[in-house]
Amino acid sequence: MIRRVEYPTREAWLADRRNFIGASEVASIIGAPGAYSSRWEIWARKCGKLPEKPESESMRWGSRLERSIALGVAEDHGGTVTPTDSRYCVGPEDKPHHRATPDAVWQVSGEELLLEIKNVDRMLGEHWDAGPPPHVVVQLQWQMYCAGFDRAAVAALVGGNRLHVYHVERDDELIDELVRAVDAFWCTVENRLEPRAEARDVELLPLRWQAFGGVVHELTLLDARRLVGAAAAVKDAQTAYNQAKAETMQAMGEATEGMIDGQAVVTWRENKAGSRVFRLTRNAADIVRG
Repeated sequence: MIRRVEYPTREAWLADRRNFIGASEVASIIGAPGAYSSRWEIWARKCGKLPEKPESESMRWGSRLERSIALGVAEDHGGTVTPTDSRYCVGPEDKPHHRATPDAVWQVSGEELLLEIKNVDRMLGEHWDAGPPPHVVVQLQWQMYCAGFDRAAVAALVGGNRLHVYHVERDDELIDELVRAVDAFWCTVENRLEPRAEARDVELLPLRWQAFGGVVHELTLLDARRLVGAAAAVKDAQTAYNQAKAETMQAMGEATEGMIDGQAVVTWRENKAGSRVFRLTRNAADIVRG
């Protein structure tokens, strides 16, 4: 049985998020490519070990543009899109830590679908060319499970002017795996069993221990050697990368793409601020490996 929980304010909804796993967090728990956070960060936030994550400008504009994108989906693809109130969550009655807050419901061609809405930066548009990225697929599967839907869609507005709409069918086998992973993770939250931190957590770890008491921790020689060796390797690798990058930029000149056999390995395009940004494409490693 699906339960709907209403909150008087969005702030109340945000405060209660510590008590459940939402759809955008499941990808982080299973380590899906493109996930926004690590398992450790999700654990630390659920356990109150990190301060509340501030809303970024990108997040604010994403929320503001949701209704406009929803209207565009209905105009371009038919049907009626009804944005939902963000001050609620839904999930199975017997699993209070399983929750989701879908963006909208889309009624089209006699069907009712969940609709997830994404406002995607132009520089990340290539991640959507072949379909929704893995972390978004996981998010949609969790939403369908929590809301009791069989079909969903995601509408991604790339760069403010290019709309991708993809339909996703419910995958109960994947959902079963997600449920097992989330339940196992929730046990670590309830029992305060801290997961191993990842490289991406290095900026957050100081917030975990803002207060300190001058206690001495004895490192193992193995850990110390690994740390010092990694620091030296990073310095050498950064120098080698900068050298290769400089030579590639010089060779490209005014070109905006560097290709191998018709496939882009690097891009060197202007960003919104008017500066040229050099990037390896998502598939660069696969392309050069052949």
